Amino acid sequence: MRPIFAALLAVASGAISPAPIAAQTYWQPLGQLETAPGEHIGPLTVSPGGDLVVGSLWSPEGGFRARVWSLRDGLAMATLDGVFPSLLPIRFAQPANTPGLISAQVYAHSRRHLRSWTLSGAAPVLELAFEEDFLADDVLYDPFRQTFIVAGTFGPLWVYGQSGAQIATIETDAMRPHGAMTLSQDGSELVVDSSGFTLTYQMSGAPHHCTDGSCAEAYAQLPGSYGPYEALLAVDPLRQRLASLPPIDAERLHLGGGNFHPVATPTVRLWEALEGWNSDTAPMLTLEGFAAPLRHGAFSADGARLLTLDESNNLAVWNAETGAQTMTAQGIIAAQFIPGGKTIVVHTADASSAILDISGGDLLQPLPPPSENTVIAPDGQTLITYSAGRAGPARVWRRR
Repeated sequence: MRPIFAALLAVASGAISPAPIAAQTYWQPLGQLETAPGEHIGPLTVSPGGDLVVGSLWSPEGGFRARVWSLRDGLAMATLDGVFPSLLPIRFAQPANTPGLISAQVYAHSRRHLRSWTLSGAAPVLELAFEEDFLADDVLYDPFRQTFIVAGTFGPLWVYGQSGAQIATIETDAMRPHGAMTLSQDGSELVVDSSGFTLTYQMSGAPHHCTDGSCAEAYAQLPGSYGPYEALLAVDPLRQRLASLPPIDAERLHLGGGNFHPVATPTVRLWEALEGWNSDTAPMLTLEGFAAPLRHGAFSADGARLLTLDESNNLAVWNAETGAQTMTAQGIIAAQFIPGGKTIVVHTADASSAILDISGGDLLQPLPPPSENTVIAPDGQTLITYSAGRAGPARVWRRR
């Protein structure tokens, strides 16, 4: 029995029968990303149009660098020099409503610096040093306004133009650290994962194409809301909803009120209408029945489903409208929805991967190890399996 079968035998729909699976191939291998022998691949990112992929690399001979590949054939298109001495994520900065890859760049950040490169490679075209006492936790590119938004350990969110000029700040609770940011697909809402609560800003008042400090007042006056006062689990960029984790505190259930609503067992709450959130707002759904505290969650691209992973490596997929559970599986360390279909890619501790049907958990196709990570094109037609931080193949797959 292959390792992936052993890890997935607890799929809720019942025992997996390998007989019919052998005759099904839902994803066709196209090849591998072009790398040199011994190169370790860092986190990969696919361009918004699904044409390119970028990632950091390390090798004993060449040190740290980054590369841009074509997803069509896996061939290297450009090498980026001057990257940070770590396998950090590199992301695309592509303005919205711009055909093809015109004006597109890629960028990466450390705690103290932001750098960007053109797709032709070579040295950075932007080298931005943050304030001396400021440590960045996340940098988000806003494709509608062509700006970088920086969240850090304290203070406001900082807004920079593509040239590196500071053009504005977004006011926050200055005494709390702010982490991962998510921009809605239409650019109208910004969600910030803060320490113990969520910040939501309505971005319609932020002017497009800001290049100087003239937009400072508009950003400073963006309407925002605090809450829910719970750990953020997942954000739905399409339907502008989120999932949160209320505090587990059975001994203080009787003290619940205001912004504090503890639970006795691991629970997920789903929220909508974030712009009007207050302490009296009720969640749209409450999900229960988890065997252990949650460590990861994600919405599907259409917002119709939510996946959860707990600390005991139990996976569950939920209908985000009704709260019904559609599948479960055990022994899963990572999982990701595949856009444009009803499938999910999962990874197990033995570096095996597989494609599952989310309606019942049936195993559709095993993928060969090593493959501890997956990156998927936005249209759901291409995916890459690889093991971040290790030397080895980055295999490219195309949906049949």
